[in-house]
Amino acid sequence: LSTYSWTEHIREIDDSLEVHNIDVLYAPGVSDVERMMLLKPLNPLVYHKGKFHRVMDYVRDYSVIYPGAFNPPTRKHLSVENCLYEISQEHYYKGCLSIEDTLHRVRMLDMEGRPTLLTQAPKFIDKRHTLTAAGAEEVIFILGADAWNMTIAHHQYPSAEWLATRLPNTDFVVMPRDNTEISENQISAALNWSVSTVEEHG
Repeated sequence: LSTYSWTEHIREIDDSLEVHNIDVLYAPGVSDVERMMLLKPLNPLVYHKGKFHRVMDYVRDYSVIYPGAFNPPTRKHLSVENCLYEISQEHYYKGCLSIEDTLHRVRMLDMEGRPTLLTQAPKFIDKRHTLTAAGAEEVIFILGADAWNMTIAHHQYPSAEWLATRLPNTDFVVMPRDNTEISENQISAALNWSVSTVEEHG
């Protein structure tokens, strides 16, 4: 099939992608841009070693997830090893990344040998739901103090209890950031979390 016909085919199966139908992920002749078109809230992808992969093949090996923008990945980002990096094409505060921008960030991480989870999951409850649907049981999220403070902001959730019920078997490891105080409130009290450093998770 030509590039044009693959694009049209992917558009035709768009609705079915909501139920994990990755269809042409491994088909020959499909470009990375077209494979990115397969990305949906319930159809995440993994990019590793120059290729896209099924998420369920990775969640068995990685229980630690490191979300971020990674634009570009810094030495501090890359000092965290043995984890699955995650880039959400949709961001709660910053809007939606283009396919080209997302691919650029993913390829920068891939050049450093880092497997990257691609999602359309802006909040941690969305990320957890996506991972649960892919077969993940225990999940540990690593995040910086700034991201943690936004995560536990009261305005995002009806209540602490509501959030806790939507994050079962989920731990958070918060990494200190210079000049950023790590917040605590009723939301954080309902979650399993601890303060750590990059070095302890390298």
